[in-house]
Amino acid sequence: MYKEIADFVSHSAGLHSVEPIDDLQEQIPNACLQALRAQVDLKRHELYKLSKQDAICKQVVDFESDWRREQLNLISDLIGDIPRYSIGTELRGDDDDSNDPGLSLEKLMQDIGNLPRIGIASSNSIADNQERDVRILNEYSNLRKELVNKCHAIAFGNTKIEETENKLNKIRHLLESIEEKLDPTENITDFFARYDGEIRLNLEEFTFLLEDAIKRSDTSPLTQANLKEMMKRVSI
Repeated sequence: MYKEIADFVSHSAGLHSVEPIDDLQEQIPNACLQALRAQVDLKRHELYKLSKQDAICKQVVDFESDWRREQLNLISDLIGDIPRYSIGTELRGDDDDSNDPGLSLEKLMQDIGNLPRIGIASSNSIADNQERDVRILNEYSNLRKELVNKCHAIAFGNTKIEETENKLNKIRHLLESIEEKLDPTENITDFFARYDGEIRLNLEEFTFLLEDAIKRSDTSPLTQANLKEMMKRVSI
């Protein structure tokens, strides 16, 4: 990274020229112009000499290191003490329940969204003394993705739990209705057996009525066809 910064500073220094002075050639004597150009070259050399370029490069590297350190501190502050392998156990469902010390899923996803996206631009620019920072950044990136995926999984799971809870409520209401109609000596298994027998008996009676209606002489052919189709559907 230092070499890239040094090349950029050197290139930027080379962009400065004394071309504007040459425009004064027709306005001032040539001797004055040469003296002025010499002074400009001297100042330019003093301003952009290698020692000063090195100082600029060092300052840029220091700024970059400070920025990276601030980002790592920000990462540490935002992640806090979230347990990596037990995320979800501390989550609470109701964001408005201030008495619940758990962390809401909505707040967690908001905090994760605020985490900065940091990555390595090129592995070729990684120096030996940066390997530890690279490991930290990779670990952070993996942790961020893992948190996002787990939050999405928890949100999806909450939706499925709600759907399942609705189905369970219907089953509970059905069981409550059945219990209200149970005889004192019956259990639910006995009730279903009795209920199944009653349904079969009613279907048999209904089938006999259909057969009588079909055999009647005053029944039209279309009505007979419809009644026969109905018998096929209710036959047991």
